[in-house]
Amino acid sequence: MKSGQTFFVIALSISFIILGVLSIFAFPETVADWIVSDIILGSVLYLTYLVSALIQSTKRKLHFS
Repeated sequence: MKSGQTFFVIALSISFIILGVLSIFAFPETVADWIVSDIILGSVLYLTYLVSALIQSTKRKLHFS
């Protein structure tokens, strides 16, 4: 699987997990709550991107060594 596909699958999975957790507790009711949840979701997706990029670069370095 290409790194872009891997990131997409991981990001999609995390998005569904977060939406599931939000639906268990309660969906945000105000605009401010939605903004906070969007910031949290964006942060999680960005961190996922960084981790997957680090893992992919480590695999490439080991492969070329």
